[in-house]
Amino acid sequence: MEFWENIPQQKKKKKKKKKKKKKKKKKKKKKKKKKKKKKKKKKKKKKKKKKKKKKEEEEEEEEEEEEEEEEEEEEEEEEEEEEEDREREDREREDREREEEEEEEEDREREDREREENPFKERKNPFKETLFHFRPAKILITQADKSIILCYISFIINVIRPWIK
Repeated sequence: MEFWENIPQQKKKKKKKKKKKKKKKKKKKKKKKKKKKKKKKKKKKKKKKKKKKKKEEEEEEEEEEEEEEEEEEEEEEEEEEEEEDREREDREREDREREEEEEEEEDREREDREREENPFKERKNPFKETLFHFRPAKILITQADKSIILCYISFIINVIRPWIK
């Protein structure tokens, strides 16, 4: 009897094993499904991240381009301002030069008129008439100086020379 008793038990055990195997298979399938779902989720997340990154990069590039354009515009404006400043300075210089030339011409005309009116009057600034304004070696002698020098020379000739002999 033991033999017969043992047989059904064995059968039962076998059935249980099958159930366990089925359960295991189901569990494995579930695990696989879960893994697949997880993978899909990860892929989706990665795709989303990639999209976000792309969008951010595009936005950054657009911002950089805008900044570059703004910088270029600012540089152009600065260059224009510098050109305007240069032009103003050039105009001012030209105006100054014209004014100086006009003043010099007026001074010359005045001096010419004064000479014509009073030819024996001493000149105010005799160095202006020389070609170079600074010539220390060149000595301009006025009429009064000439008369004084002639007096000294005549005194030397008439008084001191005979005295030495």
